[in-house]
Amino acid sequence: IVMELKRIGFWVCGILLSCLCIDVKPYIEVKKMVGGFDGSLIFTLDSRISEGLGDKSFMLKEVKEVNDAVDSILEASDEVKRDAAKELETKLNKFVEGSDVVKAEMGDLFSKVMAQRTKLIDQLRKQY
Repeated sequence: IVMELKRIGFWVCGILLSCLCIDVKPYIEVKKMVGGFDGSLIFTLDSRISEGLGDKSFMLKEVKEVNDAVDSILEASDEVKRDAAKELETKLNKFVEGSDVVKAEMGDLFSKVMAQRTKLIDQLRKQY
């Protein structure tokens, strides 16, 4: 239980550092330091984040797709802008759906962490 809480703490720190630096390196280093997250409560969420990482930048695949769609609108001629706008709307809807999934997974993860925390506190109270 304690080890899992530490792994989650390191995971969050790695993501925060990567976001602050706008570089994936801190996230990868933390992931290596704790030996990965296989079998962890955060495995699914970590897999989702890892899937969207590029080699040097910390950007989710869906964010890149939305950015590319915006660039398409800006570069498009007047005749093509309507189609490009519809494509952007599709990409944004996909992004919102993905965000909802991540939100649900985070809520589930938080519930599991709090349940483990409660068990840990109960065990500590019994020992002392």
